[in-house]
Amino acid sequence: MGLLTLPKIAAAEPHGSNLWSHHISRLLHIAFLRRSKYGQEPYPFILWWVCHIDLYALLSGAGTGDFVRAVIDHQMLPGSESLLYPTAPEGYSVIYSDEHDSLPVIMRLYHDTFRLAAQLGFLATQLRRDKQSQPFAEFDQRAQELADLRQAFGRLWEASDVAFLHQHQDNLPRRSREILQQVSFAFPKISLCIELTYP
Repeated sequence: MGLLTLPKIAAAEPHGSNLWSHHISRLLHIAFLRRSKYGQEPYPFILWWVCHIDLYALLSGAGTGDFVRAVIDHQMLPGSESLLYPTAPEGYSVIYSDEHDSLPVIMRLYHDTFRLAAQLGFLATQLRRDKQSQPFAEFDQRAQELADLRQAFGRLWEASDVAFLHQHQDNLPRRSREILQQVSFAFPKISLCIELTYP
């Protein structure tokens, strides 16, 4: 079901009706049912997967981020340790000895970047919607919040441990390098979204 929604996101028009919002409401209903039954999602990487798709829909203007917002508001967003696909028979992910110095830092970076990107998406959507109708003072306040988010992104990515790993990514273990490349690929898109929303 998840893969079938991807073309619907791509074909959606900003501010228009689309099937993604219908599918995301169904997925959210399922997530709440599973939480009610199990206490927490037994396969949290699935929540991450859907959240990532919904975030990209939000940032592109094709979605409203309802899934991400509900997951965050109800404290359902899994921790950074759940970003990895389970590899152990018991259902948890394994961090190998050569990854201990890099992978936890990179997963934390991914997690924190995602949360900031979600805040950016919600704020940018509200800012675009209110640009014409809100008093200047209120618009200016939202613009300041957006500028604060830009600074938060900068602080996150300029942290010494993150900068070190980024500079030495060619020497990282394969999985650490691949995840860092994934989040590095997302960061310029987030920065561009900030620039387009608040130049």
